Amino acid sequence: MSDFKFIKEQNKKANDLLVDKNRTLLTLKQVCLDEYKINRFVKNGNHYYGGHLSGMFWSAIYYIEKGAMEFSTSDKTIVVNAGEMIFIPKGYRFSEKSVNCEQVVYYIVNFSFHRQNEKILDEKFDITPFNKEVSLKGKEFFEKAFPLFEGDERDNLMAAAEFYLFFVDIYSDLAPLQPTTFSPVLTSALNYIQEHYKENFTMEQLAAHCCASQSRIFHLFQEELKTTPVSYKNKLRIKESFGYLTATDMSVEEIAEILNFNSAANFRKAFNKITDSTPTKYRKIFNPSLQKNK
Repeated sequence: MSDFKFIKEQNKKANDLLVDKNRTLLTLKQVCLDEYKINRFVKNGNHYYGGHLSGMFWSAIYYIEKGAMEFSTSDKTIVVNAGEMIFIPKGYRFSEKSVNCEQVVYYIVNFSFHRQNEKILDEKFDITPFNKEVSLKGKEFFEKAFPLFEGDERDNLMAAAEFYLFFVDIYSDLAPLQPTTFSPVLTSALNYIQEHYKENFTMEQLAAHCCASQSRIFHLFQEELKTTPVSYKNKLRIKESFGYLTATDMSVEEIAEILNFNSAANFRKAFNKITDSTPTKYRKIFNPSLQKNK
């Protein structure tokens, strides 16, 4: 073998290894959990929650241990009975309520995966009710992972490991998401807001970017998203605030300034409108060790 051919083959092997390594790193990023929280709730027979009508900030899997719950969207109603499970993707708008029971007991895991090339693993699927056989995997997961999630750091890692194994088990049973097609003007507006949501741009600037009138943009937001441009922008700001509230000890005032709200009061008002909670309550739930912001 000539020296040139040998060097060429060695370079090819090195390049193949580099490609494999890069592909592996991209795959790992795509399946990395950004948010992960397990809860178990006991509610009375009058339980109702409409806080998800503005859209879920995380994907969620519910397992009903006792009673029954009804999940209502703009076009469907799904009843999930005891021993059954349902997956609801990030961004979904719905309300939940108990159905004909004195008490409802349910587990819920909230999660989202890391964004990679604008594709998020859990957002590739549609709302999915599971049959009893698949739901049994949920029962086993929650009963095993919930106590671990309530434990120390090592237990938390074990709880995350259990979730990955569980998600692999139900992956093939998830319904594929049917793509939603927005009008070109609305798509342009959404892209602009996603890039500039921390800025206090005017509707005039948004309309100029989209080459459309302000009234046209308002109409499209109402017709296709059931919201307004300002509400959509605030939703993105509030979503980003979750990271500051759980991963830092920054005050509400500091977070409001970073996200370019006019005041901490406006930040609290927007937070409550979108989440039906407050920044302080959210912080206490998801990171009780951070008590600076009261």
